[in-house]
Amino acid sequence: MVRDDWQLDATLGMSYEQNTFSQLFVEGQEFPSDQLQKLISAGQITDGFTFETAYSFVSYFARANATLFDSWLLKASVRVDGSSRFGSEVRYGTFPAASVGWLASEEPFLQKSSTISNLKLRASWGLTGNANIGNFVNTTQFETINYNQNPGFWLAILGDSELSWEETTQYNFGLDLGLFNNRLNTSFDYYIKDTEGALFLVPIPYNNGIRFVNQNAADITNTGFEWTLDTKNISTEDFSWNTSLNLAINKNEVRALPNGDDIIRNEKIVREGEPVASFYLVEYAGVDPDNGDALFYRNTELADGTLDRSTTNNFGEASRRILGNPFPDVIAGMTNDFRFKGIDFSFTFQGQWGGQLYNGGGIYQSSNADFFDNQTRDQLNRWQQPGDITDVPQARLFGGNGSQTSSRYLEDADFIRLRNLTLGYTLPYEVTEKMGLDRIRVYFTGVNLLTITDFKGWDPESTWDSLQRNSLFSGIGFYSPPQARTLTFGFNIDF
Repeated sequence: MVRDDWQLDATLGMSYEQNTFSQLFVEGQEFPSDQLQKLISAGQITDGFTFETAYSFVSYFARANATLFDSWLLKASVRVDGSSRFGSEVRYGTFPAASVGWLASEEPFLQKSSTISNLKLRASWGLTGNANIGNFVNTTQFETINYNQNPGFWLAILGDSELSWEETTQYNFGLDLGLFNNRLNTSFDYYIKDTEGALFLVPIPYNNGIRFVNQNAADITNTGFEWTLDTKNISTEDFSWNTSLNLAINKNEVRALPNGDDIIRNEKIVREGEPVASFYLVEYAGVDPDNGDALFYRNTELADGTLDRSTTNNFGEASRRILGNPFPDVIAGMTNDFRFKGIDFSFTFQGQWGGQLYNGGGIYQSSNADFFDNQTRDQLNRWQQPGDITDVPQARLFGGNGSQTSSRYLEDADFIRLRNLTLGYTLPYEVTEKMGLDRIRVYFTGVNLLTITDFKGWDPESTWDSLQRNSLFSGIGFYSPPQARTLTFGFNIDF
């Protein structure tokens, strides 16, 4: 709908999604020939199972966009989502959102400005839902089990009929500014994200046969600032240089937990007043120079509320404490793009600061010459005689000398990385025209060519892939391969 001074469009719809996953596995052995690979030819069927799971989503949504006087932008939406993963009484969630923008540069008092070419103020609010959990976990489930060829049942999942949507309310305030005919463009955004009922696997007493239960267990707040800057530094017929910068700062904090109780999973903790999934470890204190023993800070709380920072070689005497979190405080990037006649050259640097990464394989890879695996090179710096100053304990077979789970294997994951670099050359049109072609470009592209970091492991970005769906395990590596370094030579031909 369009009038002289306003414009309105609206959408109303619904969607339905049904997902079914089935798996069948059968194993046979003793085939009479390598040419016969069907199960009917197997001398013996040795194993087999079937599996099936399913989930569905249904959504109803409406949204409307309005423009007033070419300078005010209004948007509103609402959706109702239902998920089979939740109980029938709490299956549906309602998620509204609204935003307003003011194009101040379209107002009469700025339209003729030679300095400000674009100025937009933005504010938005919205509620979103998350249902990223397993299927049917809201119901108590028993699974079959066979022991010594006798069938039976075991309690697999302890359900929670009140399990429902994880809800996040976000407020965003922003400004877009373009100067000097948009040769300089910048954006500022400040946001607040309040998550209520965050979905977690919460540990429970093991006396009922279940170690964890899915719950809406935490309220979490994220606050942050994002800034981008795009500049056209030089722009002539033969040469141009453009730069793009971005900076993001984020802080997250757990606001509330059921009964205020900590959630502890291995080396991670969720605690009120702390970042989510903080590292909760015994603090490594180095090596006793007299005898090569690994040392740990006791970190027990004294009567006056302070911590006992004395050291001990007895791991059992040391208390765990929060020593870091996996999420960086600052993420930044810079891209430069150069063009000189037919030559194009661009590169991007990215970096992060403030997060930590725990090497879960360290107790095997860097464990004082134990027999588990080949050892990392730093083990050459092990303690060997009284007076040696090092952070690698004396090599002792069968572990126990500092190879326990501790901050010895926790490192800062700060880095600056040359993410990509591209150098290309486009032949002059006068040359390609004679060949009956529109364009020929040859190029070289490199990805992850250089990393500047104090991280001692393989890669400060490599983490345990199989755990990445669970935010509680963020920032843990376990024999995680480094980012691939890729070199590509190629050409483009346009006809």
